[in-house]
Amino acid sequence: MPTLRVNTALTNITHTTTGATGISNSGVSGANGLPAGVSASWASNTITISGTPTADGVFTYSIPLTGGCGGNATGTITVVTYKVEFISANLGSSTWCAGESREISVTIKNVGTATWEDGAIGTQDINIGVKWNTNGGNWTDYNVRTDAGGLAPGETGTINFTLTAANNTGGGYTTNLDAGSNNITFDLVYEGISWFGNNGGGIGPGNTVFTSAVQTIGSIPTTTDVTICAGGSGSFIVTSSCANLTGQTSGPRNAGTGANLTGVGTTAWSNPGNITSAGTPFATVAPAQQGTSNFLLATNYGFSIPANAIINGIQLTISRSSTQSFGTGNRDDQVKLVKNHVIQATDKSSNDVYPTSLQSRTYGNATDLWGTTWTAADINNSGFGAVLSVFNTRIFDNATATVNFMQITVTYTIPGSFEWYTVSSGGTAIG
Repeated sequence: MPTLRVNTALTNITHTTTGATGISNSGVSGANGLPAGVSASWASNTITISGTPTADGVFTYSIPLTGGCGGNATGTITVVTYKVEFISANLGSSTWCAGESREISVTIKNVGTATWEDGAIGTQDINIGVKWNTNGGNWTDYNVRTDAGGLAPGETGTINFTLTAANNTGGGYTTNLDAGSNNITFDLVYEGISWFGNNGGGIGPGNTVFTSAVQTIGSIPTTTDVTICAGGSGSFIVTSSCANLTGQTSGPRNAGTGANLTGVGTTAWSNPGNITSAGTPFATVAPAQQGTSNFLLATNYGFSIPANAIINGIQLTISRSSTQSFGTGNRDDQVKLVKNHVIQATDKSSNDVYPTSLQSRTYGNATDLWGTTWTAADINNSGFGAVLSVFNTRIFDNATATVNFMQITVTYTIPGSFEWYTVSSGGTAIG
């Protein structure tokens, strides 16, 4: 039976009758279990169901016949809505240098009734876009966009972008944004149908775009002109510069790869690859009584921290649960970070037994480097990640631990420095 978007026309459904003289509630919208905006009519032994549904849900209809043979005409019509709630945006500092690139993120929730699948244009391809809006910006569309995460109804996800304070007309970045006030807008799109904020083509109703607080674009530093003859000397004077950009964050990001890793414990994880996205299915392990699992290894986070960034802190968030008996069950055995595929020494495991339903616990914070030093290259490396092993505190039976995700957030500072070039545009850096 058909599935369609709310406020879009239903392709007619027909049922053939034998000897009937009519139906109950012919032409009455929403009658006989049909959605509002849809009705049934009868003529020449054929029931025709048609209209445009104005409400979402799963509608099981049953249309009684007048006279004739056979029972009621029955079926199901599913009407879905596409709606988003923007929960928050992480943009870092509200001050940008013109031409600066940084990683930003937005957290969204699917509050509609349809899963946001990533399919072919015109069938169902749900993406999220971001753009600059004012003060010299000539973004005519959301020219930076990515998949909306495949979120099912009720699910929440964090989407990461790399955004540059420059113009983009669809063919890539061009000129820098003008200095002054600007803002950033996010919206979702059903490709080939409508942007969510427009609430067209059966999208919505009730969607709005997310617009950031004011973002201040600083002008790029300028220098005085000077001519230096061979063997002579001269001075360049910088009249402005970009300040340090502190408190920049990237994430939370899901691991791109989940795997079982030996080296501790005796019980392997089942389906470790399920930690790469939030929601079912999950990774699980069931150590015997007083037993320890292997490592659940999470890597390939896909960070793109600027190369000159100073790493300030790393936070790991693990969503986990355990079966319990009389307060005993699985708890952390080891929780460590991984640098370039090497497990680091600092262990932030907790002795708390996991709850019986999935809950998140954080390890580390925005100023915690886990006992070692980090470079942007370390974070961007596919071998950066984390490991978890669990210990079963029961003394008579095994216990099953479940892990939903192992998300990482990195906090960093971009130094406010500048480079000298041989010419004002397209030259060679000389320090």
